[in-house]
Amino acid sequence: MSDQKVNIVYAKTQRNLGLWSLLVGFIGLFVLTFPLSFIALILAVMGIARGQIFSGLLGLLLSLLGIASSVIFWGLVGLGALISLPLGIF
Repeated sequence: MSDQKVNIVYAKTQRNLGLWSLLVGFIGLFVLTFPLSFIALILAVMGIARGQIFSGLLGLLLSLLGIASSVIFWGLVGLGALISLPLGIF
């Protein structure tokens, strides 16, 4: 008789990228807006790719709100130059 080894491997899937994107996106709305919102955006996309659709989409929404409310983002876009035009005419 031959002895056969049976290896059982338990693979634990990580289900917390979407949750981390929610947490970092929410904190990013109030503190260090641009860097934290950008990190939350990356985490949300990774969470959606791994199947965490609901929390990933909420994290994506919070990260996009954080980026849209960032002073650095509007400075990069050039909104300051548009506002400084005479009479506010675009």
